[in-house]
Amino acid sequence: MQLEFSASFINVSQHDSTLQPHYLGGTKGRRILWIDIRKKYQFGVNDEIIFYLDAKQIAEHQASSDPWVLPDEMLEALRKLVDADSNNPCSQRIDSVLWDIEGGSQPNPAGWKALDGLSPKHLTMSGGFYEDCNLVPLRDLHHQWTDLQSLTFVGMASNQILHDAPSVISLISSLTLDYCCGLHYVHPNAANLADLVIIGNNACDIFISGIDDNPTLAHTLETLEVVSGVGGTEFSYDYDPEDFRDALRKCTNLRTFRFRMAYEDDLATYLASDIPSSVKHLSLKFERSVPLLHYFDDWIEKASSTAWLPALKTLKMIVDPEKPVAGLAGSEDTTPWIRKVDDAPDHLSSNEFDQEFERKRSVFYSMLKNLRPSVELFT
Repeated sequence: MQLEFSASFINVSQHDSTLQPHYLGGTKGRRILWIDIRKKYQFGVNDEIIFYLDAKQIAEHQASSDPWVLPDEMLEALRKLVDADSNNPCSQRIDSVLWDIEGGSQPNPAGWKALDGLSPKHLTMSGGFYEDCNLVPLRDLHHQWTDLQSLTFVGMASNQILHDAPSVISLISSLTLDYCCGLHYVHPNAANLADLVIIGNNACDIFISGIDDNPTLAHTLETLEVVSGVGGTEFSYDYDPEDFRDALRKCTNLRTFRFRMAYEDDLATYLASDIPSSVKHLSLKFERSVPLLHYFDDWIEKASSTAWLPALKTLKMIVDPEKPVAGLAGSEDTTPWIRKVDDAPDHLSSNEFDQEFERKRSVFYSMLKNLRPSVELFT
C-alpha cells in the first residue's frame, strides 16, 4: 500500500501493523530523518513512518529498474518533506539525517538532491553488505550542509569513502566509527575535529593512522573513546601497542578519554604513563586477566603523585564481568608483544580475580582521594 504524503506525520500502525519505525539507536539529533533503502524503500522522522512501498511495489520497482535507484514516488515524497521542513521554525527543523543503505553507489545523486534544502547538524551512514557509501553528490547540493557538526559511519570498510568527499566533511567537530574496518577515515583536512569515537574492528589502527594522516588532530582532539572489538584484532602489521601509546601522548589537549581494551593488546597493563596530563575525565574498562593484576602496582604508583593527571576530575575503572579471567600472557599462542608474567599464577577463578581487583582498586582509589579529595571516583 502506498501512503499518500502529507505534512503531518502518519502513524503507520493504523495502516499496516507489520511495519515498524527505524531503530535509531544512538543517532544524534533531535529530529532525525531516517531513510531506509536496504532492501526496502521507506523513510520517516523519529518514530514515525512517512513513506513506504509494500512488498508488491518493491518487486515491481526492482523488476523494472536498478534496485539501488530510489523510486520516483519516494524521491517526490522526500522533496515535499524537505520543502515543508524549510517552513518550520529552527527549533523544529530536521537536524539529523540517517541513511540505511546497501551498496557503495548509494545514495545516488538523485537521492541526495531530494534532500537539497535541509541543513542538518548530524549525518549517519549505515552500510550494508558492501560496507561502502557515496558521499560525493553532497558537493553538488545548492544548499550546502555547512552546519554539519557530526559524522557517523556504521559498518563501513571502504577506504574510498572520503575520496572526492565534499569539503563540508572537513568541517565536522565529531566523528564516530562504529565497527568500521579500515585505516583512513579521518579526513586529512579536518581542522575542527574535537570528538572521536572508534568502536571495534581495528579501533587502535584507525586512531593511530588518524594522527599520522592529520597531525592537526593531536591538537584539536578533546574527547577520545576507543572500544576494542575481539582481542588481538586491533592492530595490523603496520602498528603495535607502542604506536598507540605514542599517538595518545601527542594528544596534548585531550579532556575526556574513554578506553576499553582486551588484555591481549598489552595496553591495559602499560597505559598509566601514556595518558595526557590534560585529561579531566577518565573511564577505563578492561578484561579480567592475570597480567592486569600483576602490573596494577603501576597504576597505584602513578596515583601516589599529584604530578600524574593534575587536571583529573572524574575516574572510573572497571572490568568486564561477562568474560572469564584470561590467563598468562607471553605463551607461544599469544601476540608477540605481550610481556611475560613470570611469577604470576597460571590462572584465577572469577571470584578470586574480582576480590583481588577490588582490593587493588581500593588502594588505587584511596591513594588518589587522599591526595586529591575533589576527584570523583566511580565503580
